[in-house]
Amino acid sequence: MKRKGNTVLALSLLAVMLACQPTPEKEIVVNKADGKMEQMIFSDNSQENESVEATPENSPDAAQQAQEADPPVFPEHWTEDLSTQHMNLTIDAEIDFGGMTSFPVYEISNADLSNDKKLLIIQALLPEAEAAYEGSSRTKEEIAEKLENAMRGAEKRTENGEVEYVPWERQEEYITELKRQYQSAVSDTEKYRPVQPSDLLQTNATYAIREKNGQKGWMISGKQSKGDIGFEVCNAGLEVYVQRESWGVCEVWDEEETPVVMHPNISEETAKDTGERFFHQIGMESPTLVYVEPARIYSSVKCGVISEGYYLRFRQNAGYPVIYYPIYTTVGGCLSIDASEAYSSPWSMETIELYVDESGIRWINWINPVEIGECVNRNVQLLPFEEIQRIIRNLLRAGMRNVEDTSMTGYRMTNMYLTAYPIALSDQKGYVLAPVWYLSFEVYGLNPFSNVIRVDYLEQWERMAILINAIDGSTVLVPNGHID
Repeated sequence: MKRKGNTVLALSLLAVMLACQPTPEKEIVVNKADGKMEQMIFSDNSQENESVEATPENSPDAAQQAQEADPPVFPEHWTEDLSTQHMNLTIDAEIDFGGMTSFPVYEISNADLSNDKKLLIIQALLPEAEAAYEGSSRTKEEIAEKLENAMRGAEKRTENGEVEYVPWERQEEYITELKRQYQSAVSDTEKYRPVQPSDLLQTNATYAIREKNGQKGWMISGKQSKGDIGFEVCNAGLEVYVQRESWGVCEVWDEEETPVVMHPNISEETAKDTGERFFHQIGMESPTLVYVEPARIYSSVKCGVISEGYYLRFRQNAGYPVIYYPIYTTVGGCLSIDASEAYSSPWSMETIELYVDESGIRWINWINPVEIGECVNRNVQLLPFEEIQRIIRNLLRAGMRNVEDTSMTGYRMTNMYLTAYPIALSDQKGYVLAPVWYLSFEVYGLNPFSNVIRVDYLEQWERMAILINAIDGSTVLVPNGHID
């Protein structure tokens, strides 16, 4: 889309603002990895903490062990202007700690879904699976269907709801490539092999799956592009994609690139209920629903839309407030911190995505399942909020030092949430799910298309976030520099 150019501009300015800068007057506590977090976690500083046996090696003095921390006090709002003559930066943030009065810390580890659960998911979405093949190269019959649809043109709905077919850019090039693929492809009967659903779980792979009624779907099991472990199943056909309305997708034939408005055929409440029932169907309690939006399934085989429904995102977070993260960029990589000395997060949080239409669940993407283990501290002591504020001020001021004039760009911290995130221990021998402050920023600036400064111009993927360890104030590094 044309607006992507502005994304690059915003992220470039962000990198400049948060580049590694000279040390301010007061020391910034960022990823010292000096063991302070571990000392706070593994000390028995709460009388309620019965799961950790204090030892001379991991406990401070006995008086500190016996002292129970006072419940922390958080303000409702934080307003402050940190702008300089070269940089606009304001804090106008709601403070949300979810009403929590205790702050447990858990052992956490990366895990894979059990084969039993995977089998239940396959049976729920593809109950009559009878044949499959591994890989993404298609059969002659499947390529012939794509070729026929491509030569016909892309689907376009008129104002009265009728479907017409129109050409699109590079259509002929696409048709030529399909003809080339057809020459070397094999037939359905040669490629599809009879399978039982359990056969699909023997390897980490991509499968095309055919049901008894001729309907087709697919399954992906194993590592995903970001390195997370994932399991994905769809029953809406081969080469189909879930597209969310917020992405601002455009039709392939639309030269003006007008974002599509989607019109689900079910209500949002019905979609939510369907999602809840699905988790019960596979034998688990429903995780927390954190985000819903209209979406559609687009088929590159059909050159058109299969259905319009809702995208649902779920998370599990051991009782902490669960936050929906749009695609934010984080401060970690821009500070040039040595990851070997950082309290780094080893992976993204467990996320379950569903697409639901009037026929039920059509797609599930289970990303990065984790195992939440023993509670190692039932109520860890957090840094006083005033100290967290000081750390944040110094961190932001350091990022603003010695930058070129960017007065046409601004940064505004809009929200500050207390949540939990996986953090590596300083000895890199384990991970804990620990409380963090999640700082959400808006980035705004010059609209290159109209030469007008607009606070609301930048999209949700053009914002940024910072994670601050609520126990010791260090910055938390996240995988690939992104939270989503």
